[in-house]
Amino acid sequence: MRVAISGASGMVGQALSERLRARGDEVRSLVRRAAKSDAEIRWDPTGGEVDSLAGLDAVVHLAGASVAERWTDSHKKRIRESRELGTRALAQAIARDGVPRLVSASAVGFYGDRGDEVLEERAPAGEGFLAEVCEIWEREAHQAEGATVACVRIGIVLDGDDGALPKMAMPFKFGVGGRVGSGEQWVSWIHLDDLVSIFVALLDRADVTGAVNAVAPNPARQKDLADAIAKTLRRPAWLPVPKAAMRLVMGSEMADEMLLVSQRVRPARVEQELGIDWRFAELRPALEDCLR
Repeated sequence: MRVAISGASGMVGQALSERLRARGDEVRSLVRRAAKSDAEIRWDPTGGEVDSLAGLDAVVHLAGASVAERWTDSHKKRIRESRELGTRALAQAIARDGVPRLVSASAVGFYGDRGDEVLEERAPAGEGFLAEVCEIWEREAHQAEGATVACVRIGIVLDGDDGALPKMAMPFKFGVGGRVGSGEQWVSWIHLDDLVSIFVALLDRADVTGAVNAVAPNPARQKDLADAIAKTLRRPAWLPVPKAAMRLVMGSEMADEMLLVSQRVRPARVEQELGIDWRFAELRPALEDCLR
């Protein structure tokens, strides 16, 4: 299979590229400068220019401005436009060059703050900035005419070297970790290895289209996540972080949608249609693998 990946230098992109190459697939990276070899394809996500994608079997779209930086008005604009304009450019190039498959990232932020509600793929979008961005992201992906499209709604990705987990674990390493807010909010997570397996399965299963929840089958309440991190690191979890403190540091909107939100997401289609053999279905083994 010949696959192009946007965001190939990121945490998920690197791991996916390695997995695909290991099984003999040809992987090309979408880059924002002039291509230096046949392993690269130039694109300009904001300008709408994408070099030829002819001959590819699929595109995996992972690129987008980080949501982990403070949400100033200018950065929120970058978050939104990077997904709207970048996805639009790729969708148009895919239609132009006849690429038959697009697997595009999205996020469980699509669902907004939903308390204890169990969220499968058919659940409607929620409210808030991230929900709005995810709706735009997915809408643009589905404009790839002639291609089958899957949108992967990703939860918090657990990896020992990159992403959210090292930042989450840092306070515990210094003995000052604890739950955030009430701790009752649901956190939908997935180990990086299992996330890569879902992307590979979706490349192999072009008949699976639409939204796919990429989360482990056992979400955790935030207080249980904090306790599991502490036990894995053999550190205490005694210092709760008040909601007001997080809002002061991050801003109310970002804190509410990134740390205080509750999303109890179920990977219904992964279980029913993709048949993934989970390496890490339970939180504690996943954390032990990442934090060992």
